[in-house]
Amino acid sequence: MPTKEHEYLIELVRNRPSLVTSLLAGVGISIPSFDEAQLGDCDDAAYRRPPRHGPAF
Repeated sequence: MPTKEHEYLIELVRNRPSLVTSLLAGVGISIPSFDEAQLGDCDDAAYRRPPRHGPAF
């Protein structure tokens, strides 16, 4: 289950998508200039690994 801290961060990004570019620039990642930041589909289920069942090899 996600923590409250995780949920707070998600809400920050949902309410201000450009925050991500500020954070990335803060750690030295170059971001091209842009006029507007928008969120796309936020469902990350397509990127999650399926749970493992049984012994891992």
